[in-house]
Amino acid sequence: MSLIEIENENYRRDVLSCLFVDSDFCMNEISLTTALRLMGNPISRDRLKTQLQWLSEQGLVSLRPVLNISMNTATLTQRGADVAEGLTTVPGVARMPL
Repeated sequence: MSLIEIENENYRRDVLSCLFVDSDFCMNEISLTTALRLMGNPISRDRLKTQLQWLSEQGLVSLRPVLNISMNTATLTQRGADVAEGLTTVPGVARMPL
């Protein structure tokens, strides 16, 4: 496994974790970028968009565009919550620490 693949898996896990602890399980890209930076896992907006798209394709988050600007809001799905809680695993997402 390459370093890029490991980083991507960790970003995906951390995005799911951020959404899971948010009160409405929903955050926009700016909030997620800030949260990831505070977790010690800084990410560019472009790379975050790529990770969010991947998570959406796996059914772990749903994406909704924010009107008139090039930004999405991500909402955790039930499947994504199960991964965030460590109840299930998905290839491509790092396992949650115990």
